[in-house]
This record gives sequence, structure tokens and C-alpha cells, in this order.
Amino acid sequence: MDKKLRNDIVEWDVQNWSRAIDFWKLPNDLRGKKVLDIGGRNGGLSLLFALMGANVVCSDINIHGFEKAKALHERYGVSDRIAYKQMDATALNTESEYDIITYKSVWGAVGYDNHFDRQEIMARNIYRALKADGTLYFCENLTGSLLHRFLRNRFISWGNRWRYLSIPEVIELTSSFSVVSHKTFGFLGCMGRNRFLSGLFGAVDSIFDRFLPEKSKYIISAICKK
Repeated sequence: MDKKLRNDIVEWDVQNWSRAIDFWKLPNDLRGKKVLDIGGRNGGLSLLFALMGANVVCSDINIHGFEKAKALHERYGVSDRIAYKQMDATALNTESEYDIITYKSVWGAVGYDNHFDRQEIMARNIYRALKADGTLYFCENLTGSLLHRFLRNRFISWGNRWRYLSIPEVIELTSSFSVVSHKTFGFLGCMGRNRFLSGLFGAVDSIFDRFLPEKSKYIISAICKK
């Protein structure tokens, strides 16, 4: 995957989040598969799956948030494989419809103002919406280290309202699946105040991640098979 495509799919802290997506080891050919991208907004993950041939529903809770996504998909020539739909993940009411469900950095928003119950509802809805042999691929922000928590509360206006997940909570939310694999990524990358610093810090993370305890990193990537 070339650098420009990675930037268009991932958008921020590209080094760490792209490694998290690489962990999924997606099949090269997804023709005939139906994919739901939750919280798709700017359309990065929808682009990824559409380029592999899947038919994708790019969804977001805000119906007016698809302008960038549509322009991106037109630029890559995949618009014919993508539909756009307003959707609240806590109100997803379908059964055995999708081969794949995916999202990046969504659970924290769903749990805004400390609503783990809403995150649980989203997890149950996803499980029900997947076909019997379906797979959930997601990357999510973790609570991370004490430093991460301090910086979020100090410098991010919504940092104390977003409900970051702990690793045990992720394990609990995905416990209905028959097989779950996960890996954590990133420590410094999210601290970069611009693209250059984010890239530099992300490159450092790619070297030193292996030496850091799992709970100190701020991204979790998971593959969950129904």
C-alpha cells in the first residue's frame, strides 16, 4: 500500500494506525462480500474495503458528514461499490446481514460521558448483524498510560468525556465471538502536534513498541470471528 493511500485511509498518526490495520491481514479479494463501516465519516475504511472489491455501506450518525468521503471514493473510482447511510450503532437493528463489520475509533464516542452500557449495546448489535461466519475488524483508542490520560484531560477539550476502553473491557465487549485476536500499538505517535512530529514519533513507536507493556499503548486492533 503506497503512502498516499495510507494517508487517505488512516488520516492521523498514520504510522501507528496503519500498523493496526495491517494486523487484520485482510484477504486481497473481497468481491461479493457485504461490509458495514460504522462511523465511516470521511470514508477511509470504506475505501480500503471497496478497493478489495467489497460492497460497502459507509455509515455515520451524522448524515451531513459524507461530503469528504464521497469525494475520496470518486477520486479512487470506487463510488459504485459504496452506499452511504445515516446510522446509530446503538440502534442497529438487523440480523445476519453483513459478512464484515469494521470501524476505527468509534467505541469511545458511543460511550461518551461514561456510558459503558451504550458500548455494550453496540457490541451486541454488531454481533447480531454479522452473518454466521462473519468477522469484525476494528481499531480503537485505549485508556493507555497515565501520561496519555493526563495529556488528554489537559489538552483535548473532550478528553475527559470520551470513554476510552481498557483492554479487559475490550475483551468483555467481544466475549460473544468464538475467536478473538488482538494486538496493541503506539505510545508517542498521538502526541505529535503536526503531521511531521506524528510521523516521527510513530516511527519511533514502530521500533520500541515491542518493549512496552501492552497496557501502556493507546491503540488496540482486533479480529473477532463469530
